[in-house]
Amino acid sequence: MESYEPRSGLVAVVGVVSAVLLVAVIVFLQALYYRAAAKEDLTKAVMVPSEAKALHAEQLGQLEGYRVVDPQKGIVAIPVSRAMELVVAEQGGRP
Repeated sequence: MESYEPRSGLVAVVGVVSAVLLVAVIVFLQALYYRAAAKEDLTKAVMVPSEAKALHAEQLGQLEGYRVVDPQKGIVAIPVSRAMELVVAEQGGRP
């Protein structure tokens, strides 16, 4: 009966080459991801259309201002900070 011994030198070389190749692929993909993320961040932060700025200002005004939502039902909107104060006062100052 003949026994088979694996060639440990060849196994070691294949293992090392595979590990180096895997690290190179991971570094390449990570660099590709960071490049795309930086481009997307630049698009979102620097190149904001004026429509988005106007919408943001409108929404901020709705959150921070008083307004009548439905006069028939007597529904009004108050600033978020004031609403939080009222809730805390209603609970007797408990968190």
